[in-house]
Amino acid sequence: MFLTRSLVLLVAIGGSFARNFNNPVIDGIDNPDPGVLLIGDTYWAVTTSMQQGVTVDRFPIHTSKDLQNWKTVGVVFPVGHQPIWAMPDKEWWAPEIHFVNGQLMCYFAARDKTTNRLAIGAAVATNNDPTTWVAQDKPILLDPSVDSIDATVLDDGNGNYHLAWASNGSFVIYSRPLSPDGLSVSDPRTEFFRASLPWESNVDEGPWHVHRGDYHYIFYSGQSTFGEDYAVGVARSKSVIGPYEKKGDPILHRSADWLAPGHCSVVRDQLGGNDTWAMVYHAYRPGQVGGNRLMMTTSMYWDDGSGWPYFIGM
Repeated sequence: MFLTRSLVLLVAIGGSFARNFNNPVIDGIDNPDPGVLLIGDTYWAVTTSMQQGVTVDRFPIHTSKDLQNWKTVGVVFPVGHQPIWAMPDKEWWAPEIHFVNGQLMCYFAARDKTTNRLAIGAAVATNNDPTTWVAQDKPILLDPSVDSIDATVLDDGNGNYHLAWASNGSFVIYSRPLSPDGLSVSDPRTEFFRASLPWESNVDEGPWHVHRGDYHYIFYSGQSTFGEDYAVGVARSKSVIGPYEKKGDPILHRSADWLAPGHCSVVRDQLGGNDTWAMVYHAYRPGQVGGNRLMMTTSMYWDDGSGWPYFIGM
């Protein structure tokens, strides 16, 4: 199932080296919404569990040294160790792992037993071990009027952290300050942006934060995740809490070979040169939309003039 070939083809772009990846980097298995973090010299990825109507292990954990070759090393929540507030046989979406003040945290969406709403939960890694997690006994973010999904962490670079998420239904990207321990949020709630461009089709979701140079960038996805035209856009601001300016057209979109690329993580490529980056995301093969969403990796570049990110093909 897992690719074992390492690619050595390097392309010089602006003084750094970008790699051509052999996609998908994990084949044959449904691995949507990859949340990727580089810890030391190892990339750790957690992915969505889509099974409903059954109680199963949730959120597979994968590791890689090169963003190409991955192996599965466990799950975040095995059966019997799942958060007590979440419905075990309902939706479990979009996990991500982040450091908050040196503590490794996992944020995710699951359906709350009391309100029947998707809520944002948190888990703490035992001794910062990415394979061992202890869930909190209640959600850290629950809106009884709407589902909350796709949580991510923003670090302003000065020791302040924020939780951003998508409001499922209105599809607005919001943010609230995180406590120093990463286990609660506070006011104010800030609206980053909402679906406003024709290609987004009234959906903005899956935020991911990158701080580079003078700008904070929010990568996000628009359109339906189960449609062929799901794609990745980007917005930026000089303040971590905005206001954010959207670039406009999507920077990563469907091709002849891959449909509905989206819900991404953006990480530095440690095997490239200085300022070399990669996007990890999911996509469908043609004719398989609604089936397995396969994990992909593509090198990402930055325009020295405008400061916006871009891609050369998929």
